[in-house]
Amino acid sequence: MAEVLKPKDVVSAKLGKVYVIINGARELWLNVKNIKVTASIENADVPRLGTLKKGSRNVGLSYSGTMTVYKVHSAVDDMVQQLAETGEVPYFDIQGVNEDPTAANGRDVKLFKDCNIEGDIDIFSLDSEGEWNEQEVNINVDSVQPLEKFANSTSIIAG
Repeated sequence: MAEVLKPKDVVSAKLGKVYVIINGARELWLNVKNIKVTASIENADVPRLGTLKKGSRNVGLSYSGTMTVYKVHSAVDDMVQQLAETGEVPYFDIQGVNEDPTAANGRDVKLFKDCNIEGDIDIFSLDSEGEWNEQEVNINVDSVQPLEKFANSTSIIAG
């Protein structure tokens, strides 16, 4: 029998939850349309004698992300207002839960620590041709803590 991935074990990108922890208060943000956090790995060239090829070595790492939210509450606007009034924006944590109950491999839970907003923030918008009021939020992330990892289903890892 051929070793192939079982379609039922592919995790749906639609099934998940995002919690935001601001000033110690943990809230389920149902208004998150999408979120993506990336690790940016910085490399430096390593010139070497005896070869024309340069090597490469990791020299840095940073995390950043974006999330699109339906503009149905003012939490992000409040951060911008706090920056305008006090010069400070609260740092916050984001807990992402990727869980598809129909897949056999469980859930993936990550905690993104000490996040802050950056870049352009839409604080008000209307559009007579638009469908939904959305807001894209760029974030910096200081660290990532994996809280739970997907289990290795026999459908995913052949041994």
